[in-house]
This record gives sequence, C-alpha cells and structure tokens, in this order.
Amino acid sequence: MDALVSMLVEVSRTFLQDVSDLPELSNLNKKLKEALDTTIVDPNNTSTLNAILRKYYSEIMMLYSKYPQSIFLDSLMHRIESLVQIANTIDGKL
Repeated sequence: MDALVSMLVEVSRTFLQDVSDLPELSNLNKKLKEALDTTIVDPNNTSTLNAILRKYYSEIMMLYSKYPQSIFLDSLMHRIESLVQIANTIDGKL
C-alpha cells in the first residue's frame, strides 16, 4: 500500500474513534468504516473515502457554525480539513 494511502487510512481510523460519540455523525461513521475497509483491500480505490471525508467536512462545518465556542469541534474541523487535503492529493496522483 502506498505510504500516503496508509497514512490516510490510519489517521482516518483515529478520527473515526474520536467522532464515534457524536450522534449527528453516526450515519457517516458507518460509511467511513466501510470505506476504510475497502481501501485496505484495494488501495487504488480512494474516491469513496474522499467523498465520505468531504461529507464529514460539511457536517462538521454545520455543527461548528451552531457551536463556534466548541474547542472539540474546532479541532475536528481542522483535522477533517487535513484529511480531505490528503485524500485530494492521493486522488490527484492516481
């Protein structure tokens, strides 16, 4: 597996653990787990993972707009931005 894809999978797994308690993201959490499992089997298929990360970005931005004082949501927002950038870089390489 490409090092960048491997890093994306590992960091996404950590992200998934950190958001698992947010009921607003429960549907996306299931999809992300499935996409990560698929990416491990076929590292060249990162487009689904990228699409799900983009959905997380939208959802977290909406939550953050409701609760801008939340340090946790601020942290999640920056983390998902980084994940999306990595996924975009990978998709651009493939």
